[in-house]
Amino acid sequence: MNSVNLMGRLVRDPEPYMTENGIYRVKFRIAVNRTFAKEGQQNADFINCVAWRKTGEIIAKYFKKGDMIAIIGELHSNSWTDDEGASHFSTDVLIKRLFFTGSKSETENPEETEFSGWDTEDFTEDDLPF
Repeated sequence: MNSVNLMGRLVRDPEPYMTENGIYRVKFRIAVNRTFAKEGQQNADFINCVAWRKTGEIIAKYFKKGDMIAIIGELHSNSWTDDEGASHFSTDVLIKRLFFTGSKSETENPEETEFSGWDTEDFTEDDLPF
């Protein structure tokens, strides 16, 4: 089973990209606080995420640096060799579902935040509450 559930803040604005085949993709990174940390310290993991097609469009349009997002996805490992012969590796979360959780000012205590989520496969802009 390959399932990843995360809730964190975007480290910077999402980076949209259109492939040569005309498929929309967005990449972004989120900071996810660790459950256990030394007293007075807050540790976080920084996780790379990728969303394709309509899911990517939604993220690029409605999320920005500092916004809280909850995601469900799959872990994907990639490797490739660039034009200069150097090997590269990456591990990303491929987003399957996303949840709007509010802006930074609205979610100072994310554990207490209630949110609604949408399965983005059948998502249209008419479904948005705003």
